[in-house]
Amino acid sequence: MKSKRAERLKRLKRLTRTLIRRGFGDLVLDICFRDPYEEEDLDVDVLLKEKPPDLSMRSYRIYEQLEEAGFEVGILYDWPEDESEREAVRNVQMSKVRR
Repeated sequence: MKSKRAERLKRLKRLTRTLIRRGFGDLVLDICFRDPYEEEDLDVDVLLKEKPPDLSMRSYRIYEQLEEAGFEVGILYDWPEDESEREAVRNVQMSKVRR
C-alpha cells in the first residue's frame, strides 16, 4: 500500500505537468521532476522550444494555482539560446522518437 506522501507526490506531479502543459502548450519539450530544494514540495526543470514573451505571466499563473492547491514548487524554465543549442535539442528529440 502506498504511503500518503507517495500519493501526494504523485498527485503533485500530475497537477504540475498538467498546469505546465496547459500554460505553455506546444512550447514544452520536456519536463523533469527533481527532489525538492529546501522547503519546496517539488523541483521541476522545464525545457521550452523558445522563450515566450509572456514567460513571467504564464509562470506566475502556474505558481499561483499550485500555491492555491497547497503546494510549494520550484520551477526552472530553460530554452535554447542559439542555433547550436537548438540543434542539440532537435537531436535529443529525434533520439526519443527513435526509441
